[in-house]
Amino acid sequence: MIIALDAGHYNDTPGKRCMKSIDPKETRERFLNARMAEHVEELLKAYDCEVIRCDDRTGKTDPSLSERAARANRAGAGAFISIHHNAGINGGKGGGICVFAAGNASKTSLAFQKAVYDETVKRTGLKGNRATPLPISNFTVIYKANMPAILGEFGFMDSTTDVPIILTDDFSRKCAQGIVDALVKIFNIKKKSEQEEDNMVRYRTIDDIPEGYRAETRELMELGFNGYGDERGLGVTDDMLRTMIISLRMCKSLIAAIPGIDKDALFAEFKRGLKLTIEVE
Repeated sequence: MIIALDAGHYNDTPGKRCMKSIDPKETRERFLNARMAEHVEELLKAYDCEVIRCDDRTGKTDPSLSERAARANRAGAGAFISIHHNAGINGGKGGGICVFAAGNASKTSLAFQKAVYDETVKRTGLKGNRATPLPISNFTVIYKANMPAILGEFGFMDSTTDVPIILTDDFSRKCAQGIVDALVKIFNIKKKSEQEEDNMVRYRTIDDIPEGYRAETRELMELGFNGYGDERGLGVTDDMLRTMIISLRMCKSLIAAIPGIDKDALFAEFKRGLKLTIEVE
């Protein structure tokens, strides 16, 4: 799956900064947006997906809103997230996270909108006091996207409540994790290790096992190996099976090479090893 990330605005967008009376440094919205996008991108490296950026990640240029959506469309992205920070409190209290969907939003878009809101609020606690935290608005960047798309406003830059929170990297990272949690929830993206496990072939019955291994697998079963011992069957992977067969062959070689070896004791130890192999796997 391709995930399109868009950090709103660029370095020189007029206005678009934290209120000076609350934040003397007047931190620019672009900085907040880009930081969060980078955290999302970093987290997604652990997942079986591809990430593209629809903004200029350097912040030096400002692709049009239509172009940002077009980049996601051309890439065949499966989800689009535009990251922003809000304004409109005018130095008052309150605010919070709002997540927008477009008027042409699909059911999946609306589910994604709610999931991003729920997961980021759960992670950060920045629920705010907006009457409509899940608004519908035809912002060009999400309206023109051909895939499930949302625009998140992650706190108000002119709120005495929000600004001290949204300036922190901790908040940015928690929001990023909430966005990833929503992607997992709605699109079922999986961590690479989980995907590898899903793709791993497991032999459930003796008939599933390659013919060249069957005779030795039967010997292993006679020695006590029964896999999971339930409806999952043997449940062995090719690597597990090879390891056990190599061990069986080594055991046989020892018996043949060492006169007077206690065969029963050796096989008892071998059977214990079989059990440990399955429990570890």
